[in-house]
Amino acid sequence: MKNAGLRRSISILISFTILSVLLAGCDADPLSGGRPAGNTGQATQSPLDAPRVYDFTACTDPCNATIGSLTFAATNSINISWKYENFPQSAHYVRSWKHATLGVWKTYDCSWSLPPSGEINIKLFDLAGGLAAGKWTLTMTLNNQVLLQKELTIQGSDSHWAPQPPIYACF
Repeated sequence: MKNAGLRRSISILISFTILSVLLAGCDADPLSGGRPAGNTGQATQSPLDAPRVYDFTACTDPCNATIGSLTFAATNSINISWKYENFPQSAHYVRSWKHATLGVWKTYDCSWSLPPSGEINIKLFDLAGGLAAGKWTLTMTLNNQVLLQKELTIQGSDSHWAPQPPIYACF
């Protein structure tokens, strides 16, 4: 009888050890039905399907994938191009242009309504007096997460400054 009790205790201990080893590499909470600890039942986003912006180019002539610069001679217009993917419909999208010393020049603020992936070609321009010389920063956010921040430099002495009120549209 003693041996039977000892065998049962050893069997339980071995089973518990095996279970512990199996769960060691898992962050599952055994009391949650196997869901990872802290999981609220909502889907999580893997890095592969996270929104992203890539292949950013800036040019004074129409951009292509192999030509681009971040420094420009005095100009009144710069072509900007980028690719994006995994942008959810109705996500809060903000694109802001800011001059390093003069402040925010223009902000676009909208609910995303374009396809979830694609390519954008736009212009940064001020035809009235040219773009002010200095460092400019383009910042793009989606649901308050910064996806892109690029700095451009416009050389020269142009000081024309005509900031725009916020535009409640994506483009």
